[in-house]
Amino acid sequence: MNMDDLFGQVHSVTTEKTKGPDARTIIACRKLNLPSPPYRMSGWQAMSDGYIIFVNKVLGVKTKGKNKGGIKWGDNRHKAIVLDSEIIADLQAWEVETGKCSTCGGDGQQPAGWSSDRGTLYRDCSRCKTTGIPPTTPIFL
Repeated sequence: MNMDDLFGQVHSVTTEKTKGPDARTIIACRKLNLPSPPYRMSGWQAMSDGYIIFVNKVLGVKTKGKNKGGIKWGDNRHKAIVLDSEIIADLQAWEVETGKCSTCGGDGQQPAGWSSDRGTLYRDCSRCKTTGIPPTTPIFL
């Protein structure tokens, strides 16, 4: 399996447009020897040089109650430490393999926020300047 297939597998339960690889989830699942999907990041805690990533199994979508449409998580929560240096290395490897900018996923638009009436808002990618091609400058988190 190539890295593009691996990064493409980590996706939202919703139909929201996916932007670039979710390196934190992929690295955490690799360290925990868990398949992604169905495992996905369910939370995180910042550290000085990385994150503590919490990973849960996605069981589906809630169909009733006040959280209808939300993610139905499994009971077993796993955690892994993911360093900034590991994230940068994975993103750089993905860019080399795919030829796409890791910030925007290659379409030139990066997420800029969210609105309840308009959904995810986008702006021109600050890393590739809307070309979708990764620049030669280093990745910074």
